[in-house]
Amino acid sequence: QVKAGPNAEPNAEVWTAPSLSLGRPSGGLEIRGNVVNERGEPVPSAVVSLACPEHLARELQSVTAADGAFHMYDLGCIDKNCTLKVSSGAREQSVNVMDHCKDTMLGCGTHCSTVEATVVLP
Repeated sequence: QVKAGPNAEPNAEVWTAPSLSLGRPSGGLEIRGNVVNERGEPVPSAVVSLACPEHLARELQSVTAADGAFHMYDLGCIDKNCTLKVSSGAREQSVNVMDHCKDTMLGCGTHCSTVEATVVLP
């Protein structure tokens, strides 16, 4: 079965090799959650940024879906100095990722590997 290229079969599953990053566990941090307003309604198209001044040269960004959900993955181990910033129009909110840490994995030490957050925009 041809999986990719000009002769690919329709609906064929495409396999890609996993990426490796030296010095970090494969997979690393996953951040997922929702952005809602004060009434608990989803906020679509909000910009969600991960800022880690000691680890990342730039902020990583995601945009919420129609249901307010966002997801970032394969980010490596993130420490207590990282901030999740959410903005939509003039509304902004920041949260510390460690306040929402759900899991740490072998190789991350005291750093977080899974973050789940519901961010309320005022």
